[in-house]
Amino acid sequence: MTYRVRLSTAGVPGINDPDQLLVLKREDAGDAWTPLDTERDGDVLVSDTLSSFSQFTIGGDESVNPLPVELTTFTATAEGDGRATLTWTTAAETSNDGFHVERSTDGGATFEKIGFREGAGTTTEAQRYRFTDTRVPYDAEQVAYRLRQTDRNGEATYSDPVTVERGGPEAFALRGVFPN
Repeated sequence: MTYRVRLSTAGVPGINDPDQLLVLKREDAGDAWTPLDTERDGDVLVSDTLSSFSQFTIGGDESVNPLPVELTTFTATAEGDGRATLTWTTAAETSNDGFHVERSTDGGATFEKIGFREGAGTTTEAQRYRFTDTRVPYDAEQVAYRLRQTDRNGEATYSDPVTVERGGPEAFALRGVFPN
């Protein structure tokens, strides 16, 4: 028995040459992507030689169809004084309007916007960004952050979240305590 997978490219930003795209397959999240024999039907990619179900995506040569923003690092560091510093780097950007910084204190179920950093627009040079959250909720044991990157055409993508553990004071000291 063989199966057919059909994946639409309609509305996907950054596609310069749709003929260079392929359907990719992998068995599990840790496996490498394998290109499949792919045909085009308008803006739909079709592969019909599949013998099993697994994970599928659309891919191709990034030099032909570059991602709008290539995020290479994203880290969050607890500063110990009620602040968290976020840093991220991009390898390249295409029509990048900027990054909305979002925070979650409920394990990533909901996020709220806490800031914005303007993007570099279009560049092939690495860019570094930094944002300091000066109002980390005191009662939050763990805080998650993510980036909502927006293009100038309004398209948006989300980064994977990063987390910081909010620790309490390392030591307490009482001084000048006298009986009444």
